[in-house]
Amino acid sequence: MMKEAILLLLPAMLFMSCEKGYVAESDVDGSSDEAVEGGVPVTFRVASIEQTDFSTSSAAAASSSTTSIADYCTRINLAVFNTDGTKTSVNQTSDDDDFGTLTLSLAEGTYEVVIIAHSCTGNATISSCDEIKFPNNKLTDTFYYYGDITVSGGGSYDITLERAVAMLRFIVSDATPEDVAQMQFYYTGGSSTFDATTGFGCVNSRQTEVRDVQTTAYTGQSQYEVYTLPHSTDDTLKVVVTALDASENTILERTFTGVPVTVNKITQYTGEFFTSIAEAVSNTIVLSIADEWETDEYSY
Repeated sequence: MMKEAILLLLPAMLFMSCEKGYVAESDVDGSSDEAVEGGVPVTFRVASIEQTDFSTSSAAAASSSTTSIADYCTRINLAVFNTDGTKTSVNQTSDDDDFGTLTLSLAEGTYEVVIIAHSCTGNATISSCDEIKFPNNKLTDTFYYYGDITVSGGGSYDITLERAVAMLRFIVSDATPEDVAQMQFYYTGGSSTFDATTGFGCVNSRQTEVRDVQTTAYTGQSQYEVYTLPHSTDDTLKVVVTALDASENTILERTFTGVPVTVNKITQYTGEFFTSIAEAVSNTIVLSIADEWETDEYSY
């Protein structure tokens, strides 16, 4: 019988959320070879993912493609639910030789399957197919699969993962003052809890992420990226961006409202944060990339 352990919730440190009462879950790591009475081996292989490389420019991303999940995620969590609600789970990390191929023993029958791929500090907690939480409610680039299977005589499944998150990329085009040590992003309107049955977020979250300012930001442009799970195909955020000194005192704060976010899309805001007081404007360039990241670009 699969063992489950509860990891104590680590202090949020730089990454915080106002969702409370969540403790990260950890199941047995690695592919399961534990026998189930009357069970047969069932294998899930991550054959492909819907993606482009969001770390590059939007133009370069259009030509980027890979089928290696290890290039994008460091953890895979698989949960299989029987009709009576019983859960069998397998977790992998990118250090595993068979990363992306998950095998477990299942008795014949019908099951709901959820696979979550991400790069969080611990395993996702899959309490049910419609309630999936991440350690400290912190999100990374995240992919998922949800579906039903009927097990009869074993077998294998080639799985395509879909992206679950939207990204907000914030580009500061002017040099950052030397007394700024961190940039804080507080945003409402999205979610940090996921419903795999719908492909959307399912909790109204207040998310806060803090990024250290890199040395190169003091002499030129800097870039920050945060993630959320939209509640629907058309969702908006309110984002408060705060420049903090080394003692976490506020140096400058600006608010952006009506920030659009869409699954598998980058919303990119670019402007002079420290030398301009202009409000964000609505002129938009949309780069359409089928089944891959799309980018909406805004100036402020």
